[in-house]
Amino acid sequence: MKNELGISLGIFGTLLSLSSFFVLRNDNLTALGIGIVIIGLTLVSMRDEADISNIIEGGLANLELLLEDLDVSQRGVYFPNGNKVYVYVPLNGKLLFTEPKGVITTQDGSSVLVLHPPIYFIKDLGKSLDSLVSEYVTERGLADGVKVVKNGNIYALEVKGNRVSTPGRVKLVMGSCVTSIVCSIIALKEGRPCVVKEERTDGKRITAVIEVVS
Repeated sequence: MKNELGISLGIFGTLLSLSSFFVLRNDNLTALGIGIVIIGLTLVSMRDEADISNIIEGGLANLELLLEDLDVSQRGVYFPNGNKVYVYVPLNGKLLFTEPKGVITTQDGSSVLVLHPPIYFIKDLGKSLDSLVSEYVTERGLADGVKVVKNGNIYALEVKGNRVSTPGRVKLVMGSCVTSIVCSIIALKEGRPCVVKEERTDGKRITAVIEVVS
């Protein structure tokens, strides 16, 4: 898992730095992208799984800076594409689910911010939802326990003993880290877009409602 997290951060950081330098002409965002790449490489090289939450929090803090710089606070939509999932956040115009062409993708006058969630690639989608949630959350020490209950196109999520702190703007756009991971898994398993409709935090307990949209 730490390799997948590191690769995800590395790819996102590379896209961010290249887009910022060549398209946005923003030196601050370019530096931020390079920093995220470094975090990704650090995570890939780590051997102690107990330190994963600290590295994730560092990546989320950098993502918070990006969202603040772009003044983004709208809720993103998790869109699956094969074994990958992206978070699309509308910047202006209508929400488009086009193939990502960088951090910011523009088509027909509409622009979307395309983000990688903490887990954006899962190789073995043949496993059950509960097995994947256990593998990517509880077995990696991100939370003590996770319960997911499906009712139609709605999933109710309860997280106990959350161990990853998520900055405010990231939480608004993507949900808390564990919620984001579970939403990514649901989107990939369902093969349909998903959105975090509601989320509440009470200490280390998180409850959320994830909706599968058409």
